[in-house]
Amino acid sequence: MGTASTQLAPPRVGILLSGAANYSKTEGSGSGICVAFRLWMSRLVSILLAALVAASTAPPAIAGGTGQAGLIHPAQRRLARQGEVFYRSNGKRHIVVLPSLTLRSDTLAAIKGVTKYEDRSFWALLMLKDPRTRLSMLTSEKIAPAVVDYYINDLLGNRQARSRLTLYSANDNHMKPLTTKLLEDKPELLARLKLSLDADKDAVKFVWPFVTTDKEWKLADMLGIAVLGPGSGQTERFGTKTGSKRAFSLARIRQPRGRTGLKSVEQVVAAVDSLVTGYRRQIRRSVALSGSLRFRRAFARASNDPHTLGVPKNAMVKLEDGVSGNGNAVLDLRPLYSLSGKARTARIRELLGKMKFNDETTSWRKFAEEINSMGAIVEVFVPNEGSPSVQVMITAGGQVRVLSTHGQLFADKDQQVYAGCHTIADAPYLKELHLAGERVGKVLAKRGVRGRFAIDFVVGRDQRGRWQANAVEINLRSGGTTHPYEIARLLTDSSYDNKHGVLTKTTAAGKVRQVHYFASDNFIDKAFLGMSPAQIIALAKRSGLHYDRKTETGVALHMIQTVTSVGKIGFTAIGETAAQAKQLYQDFQRQMIELAKAR
Repeated sequence: MGTASTQLAPPRVGILLSGAANYSKTEGSGSGICVAFRLWMSRLVSILLAALVAASTAPPAIAGGTGQAGLIHPAQRRLARQGEVFYRSNGKRHIVVLPSLTLRSDTLAAIKGVTKYEDRSFWALLMLKDPRTRLSMLTSEKIAPAVVDYYINDLLGNRQARSRLTLYSANDNHMKPLTTKLLEDKPELLARLKLSLDADKDAVKFVWPFVTTDKEWKLADMLGIAVLGPGSGQTERFGTKTGSKRAFSLARIRQPRGRTGLKSVEQVVAAVDSLVTGYRRQIRRSVALSGSLRFRRAFARASNDPHTLGVPKNAMVKLEDGVSGNGNAVLDLRPLYSLSGKARTARIRELLGKMKFNDETTSWRKFAEEINSMGAIVEVFVPNEGSPSVQVMITAGGQVRVLSTHGQLFADKDQQVYAGCHTIADAPYLKELHLAGERVGKVLAKRGVRGRFAIDFVVGRDQRGRWQANAVEINLRSGGTTHPYEIARLLTDSSYDNKHGVLTKTTAAGKVRQVHYFASDNFIDKAFLGMSPAQIIALAKRSGLHYDRKTETGVALHMIQTVTSVGKIGFTAIGETAAQAKQLYQDFQRQMIELAKAR
């Protein structure tokens, strides 16, 4: 409906302006002043009408950094003319992989093993499967030779692909984001990369960042190439919790009720108070006898069992820039429904101090400081029967494409801390996820966002038993579902089937085969601590469950370099059915721990 109203607005205004022009021609006569005025009005109307027509037929916005004088870099315009460059290459392409977590330092500190998180983007080595693709990969620390060999030799089985890969390391393992390290400390490294890019004259060249901020745009400007990512300032505008809810509103999709843009603890208190006030009115309407004994009993029921009156049990307080569930806290609303005025605001402050934080190292004092410095939102905690996500790509030309849907795995019972994902073929809410992804994609594309993003949902049944999906967050970047999807897609040469919500491929015999996967980002055991990447790779091969290129099933590793210091790895188990993928996932976990303990 938003699109339709945008299209209808120019004609309506045009009719009004045309009426004004006609009036100027027919009313009055005589003086030269009147004639001049009529000519001036007619010319003004013509200019306005031309501008309105141009605006209504304008092509999609082009993502761009500020550059000089706010102009779009010519490289960005060239990339936009290419349209799809990431998943379909009509010629040579040179991709600069930039796995920088350009996030706030307090956000980074909450991520366990964050200095190794660049490992998530190493799946991009599999893009060398296309013989027309060249990669330049930037990293904070050197990629272990065993890891490069693993992706290119063991998974791809293509040793020649190594000649199209150049690795650039900042040799700096501090927590500072990679892009900042490169811009501030490694100009000579960027100069070497620019020489390589300039020499690759007939290739389409662009930076593919993990997160896109003004710093990534500055780096791309220095290299003289485009960025496949959100335009300048768009990550801050739509990639935060408030920005996510703004985009959902523009796209007109379902989301939990809440308040956004909160800049202080006092504003959080006021937001919770307002939320409870709204639900107290709902209780009044449900009992219809304000002030009666029945009304007081209704508040008592709401305190003990909120769902009997359709009011929420909990709310979520979320930091604006929290990632992977860190920065979320659960607030109990039940004690608040029977209170009002100062008694309720005092109780809200007390309950905020008792909230359950997903980050176990966080205290209320620290969380309150982060609210004041980072901002927050408050929204209803929606009871759910699943937490799926949809992954979307906006091409360089502005076209929107749904890439995949996933069910998400979590490391906590409140389902806030991301731990992995799996395919959800033929889910009853699949169509709703696709529609939401397309709608949000169009909203973002119109505003200059390019590249990949994902939307997280909670799903459950309404009172009639119908499935409903509530959108809760946009990850305007690569995320936890990116690498499992890409690993499975690239290894099996499959593509996403929107009808069934699963990767499929047509075999040589003409049979359509489904590709399912279960993936973990959080396979951690103390038996792995101190192992080298080469040792964990060898262990995976010994398990007998490692990925087999002939059957196109088995387990492929990712996040390999986290094993030494954190004792954690990631892996994607690929099967022909969901049951086979899940069984591989479970068997691999068990066998790897047994092998590690026995070594």
